[in-house]
Amino acid sequence: MIVEQRKRYTLYCIQHKDQFGRLFHRTKLKASWAGKARKELCDISGFNDAIFCHLKRFMLTARSLETCKSVAEIVLEDISKVR
Repeated sequence: MIVEQRKRYTLYCIQHKDQFGRLFHRTKLKASWAGKARKELCDISGFNDAIFCHLKRFMLTARSLETCKSVAEIVLEDISKVR
């Protein structure tokens, strides 16, 4: 899911509940992006407008919708490789 807030876009990996009612993220962003911000995240990810990736890898914020869409495509490609 991508949300626009204050001229920024945030990609959220959707949460699901397991059989015990606990929330978990079925998909996650790349481990190398976890907890990174600004220049460091831009250098690692290759997206020059990336702002922040949460340490738990469930959200990424960028200045453009295009970057969030591209990151979502990467996540979906990673999922298809696992299955």
